[in-house]
Amino acid sequence: MLCHAAALLLASTATSASTFFYEDFATDPIAAGRMLFVDPVSRAQQATAGGEWSLTLPAGSPNFDTWCGFDRCPRLRIEAPAGDFAFEAKTTFVSSTVSYHAGLLVEFADADPSNFFMYGFYSGNVIKFEQCVGPKVGASVPGPPVTADLRIEKTGTLYTFSYRLAGSAEWIVTTSSYPWSGTVKYIGLFAKNWSDTTRVEMRYDEFLVTVPQPAPPDISGPGDGFAAVGREYSAALAVLPGYPDAGTARLLQGPPGMVFDPVGLAVYWTPGIQDLDAVYTVVVRAENSAGHDDASWDIRVLALPPLASVEAESGAVIPDMLVIADPDASGAAAVHIPPTAEDHLRNPEPEDGSASYEVSVPATADYHVWLRAKGTSPNSDSVWIEIDGGNPWTLALAAVAPPAYTWSRLTQIDGRPAPLPLSSGAHAVRISVREVDLSFDKLLLIADAAYVPRGVGPGDDGNTPPLARITTIPAATTLYLLGSACEIVLDGGLSWDDGVPDSLRFAWEQTGGPVAAALAPAAADTEQVRATFTATGTYTFRLTVFDGARQDAEEIAIAVAAPSPGIFRRGDANNDGRVNIGDAIRVLAALFGDAALSCPDAADANDDGRLDIADPITVLDYLFGSGAPLPAPGAASCNQDSTPDSLAPCVQESCS
Repeated sequence: MLCHAAALLLASTATSASTFFYEDFATDPIAAGRMLFVDPVSRAQQATAGGEWSLTLPAGSPNFDTWCGFDRCPRLRIEAPAGDFAFEAKTTFVSSTVSYHAGLLVEFADADPSNFFMYGFYSGNVIKFEQCVGPKVGASVPGPPVTADLRIEKTGTLYTFSYRLAGSAEWIVTTSSYPWSGTVKYIGLFAKNWSDTTRVEMRYDEFLVTVPQPAPPDISGPGDGFAAVGREYSAALAVLPGYPDAGTARLLQGPPGMVFDPVGLAVYWTPGIQDLDAVYTVVVRAENSAGHDDASWDIRVLALPPLASVEAESGAVIPDMLVIADPDASGAAAVHIPPTAEDHLRNPEPEDGSASYEVSVPATADYHVWLRAKGTSPNSDSVWIEIDGGNPWTLALAAVAPPAYTWSRLTQIDGRPAPLPLSSGAHAVRISVREVDLSFDKLLLIADAAYVPRGVGPGDDGNTPPLARITTIPAATTLYLLGSACEIVLDGGLSWDDGVPDSLRFAWEQTGGPVAAALAPAAADTEQVRATFTATGTYTFRLTVFDGARQDAEEIAIAVAAPSPGIFRRGDANNDGRVNIGDAIRVLAALFGDAALSCPDAADANDDGRLDIADPITVLDYLFGSGAPLPAPGAASCNQDSTPDSLAPCVQESCS
């Protein structure tokens, strides 16, 4: 018996298959016991010769079958595999007769000749699937004689029937996803006739049965991308079901607040100001009983969707285009195509009037192209536009009456948007004369299908809203109240604005807390303020930024806790009252198996809340390198820990 590999064509999957049974008929499979021949009336003539199995039903004998069933139908069969399978055979129909059916057979039960599928050559030279209680679906084929590969595939309770003519690589489906429940008992080869004058001869070869291999689902994501603060990010995923169970999908990793839709296979998320400049890795896992597959990609959070805009008058302008002063334009100037210019409706002629630009986009994405322009009539409402020397597009302009500057998007002929895939970096854009007596003011490329510019752009009134962002110096949101007071610097220096219409202004206020904290300078229009606390509790502060037209705000919470009961000298790991090289050696000994440290907080030289090789390195840098002071309470004096961590509090004897 030879071994063959084949792919089982399971619907909507990419599942591989292995060979369950293969017979090439080089020797007699019946004599060898590999297959069972059933001949109810013992009149069929069968033989194995020349690498084929031949089955002949001679003429002049009683009918070999009833109209519905195979009670007297000769057949060569094996027991079917459990579960899903596919089987096929190379078949050649030789006799040119009517009243016959021969090919592949599926039996569902013993002693029930009406519970079957038959598929193969049928009277009138067709390929037909037949079931006693089901449809008879035919497809005409040439012949006879004619050779074809026949195939029956079972997926769950659905069956698909197909054939492939000799010399062709294409499987032709004649019946797809036919539903039928019941356990398959046998599969094999058959021939039947229902006329005394009919002679049927069929030859069979390469009988192959395959079963699907267990496989996890296959999932693919959108690839690395970006999200903009305050705008919903969504990404669809594609999943090929696994086998034997299709599997499920779930969000394994992502930014806080991201939602996964397991039905629609998509993720949704709206980043906040706190996410600005962050890069998040998203992982969605598809899994079943056979294993799992992950889709992973990164999202970079931007203040706005990637965009680039240029003033029309800033390009290299060639007559018949010319730059004109225009108080209605965003920069008080625009590019004009005078009515005396020559139009070019069929193809652009840049030498007869064009404006060229180098436009840099900040990220790789699909960009929508907008042009702020003003036409004077329906005959002056379009220009040619080319990106990176590609095919010219007609950019149709929205006409309004009376004529005024209006934003128009590059679209396809049917009016659907035509986003252009652009890589990050510089791109060449050229606008050429198509129609005359019009002006254009500003070019905008933006990676946001929902964005519609208004005014002079890119915001509704030409102003991009500012973004407020608070950080702290030092970087902490929990403080220890050492002595009578503690303090922290609130920093708004990472807040962002485009400078329109005015420079950014800052306003700080306390919005919560057990008592008022002292802010210095008080109510100042400054990026930074110093907050001083005299009582424990949770304090909240708000920063509002204003650019002269729009504003944004962000809040931060600072927890002030009672100090830990310990007192120690930072870096004094051996508790001798001073910081020297012996302390670095003591920490190294503890890290690599020596006795435990008496005061881990003191040995935590870099104050990161854990003991590792970085701590002796910090001590050595303090002693022999940069000389940077150790974190509070420092190396010179004893005090309590000023930052919370999981290290147990301790009191050094050298500090008492």
